[in-house]
Amino acid sequence: SSFGSGSIEDDASLEVTANGDSTFSNTVSGSGDVEYNITGDDTLNVTSINSYSGGTDIEGGTVKGDAGSFGSGQIVDNGTLEIDQTS
Repeated sequence: SSFGSGSIEDDASLEVTANGDSTFSNTVSGSGDVEYNITGDDTLNVTSINSYSGGTDIEGGTVKGDAGSFGSGQIVDNGTLEIDQTS
């Protein structure tokens, strides 16, 4: 990930773009929103538990995670959202 491996404090808007299947493992907190822009049929796996509160916007592709991966707030799904709740 181009964000490195640390936590991200998001009090505005964070845009994550993925070309090709990939993983986003950073923990995101704060009052901002997160927008995932995924190319075509590609998949982004969100593996962290996040606490941001500004909502989630999915634009294209597939975004996978569990219920804790997408913070709180509204989810706008203009792609495919896949919740994998294994625990």
